[in-house]
Amino acid sequence: MIDRKRLREGRLKISSELALTKRPVDQMVEAQVEIVEDYRKRGRIRHFEILADEQKRGHGGTDTAPGPLEYFLLGAAF
Repeated sequence: MIDRKRLREGRLKISSELALTKRPVDQMVEAQVEIVEDYRKRGRIRHFEILADEQKRGHGGTDTAPGPLEYFLLGAAF
């Protein structure tokens, strides 16, 4: 569960290790997420910045960017 208060304060960092082989991997991927406004969020991973939002219809967002589930589906398609 994500602590929304810490997320709003920009202090929440989510890290995960990649296990691409059966050998231990010394690579860490760090992602930072902050709430911009309501359901709109800004995420940073490596040197990239990604925006996410929810649809207006039924989800309360402003539909200014793809939603997190849409990014997930796109990633699975790659």
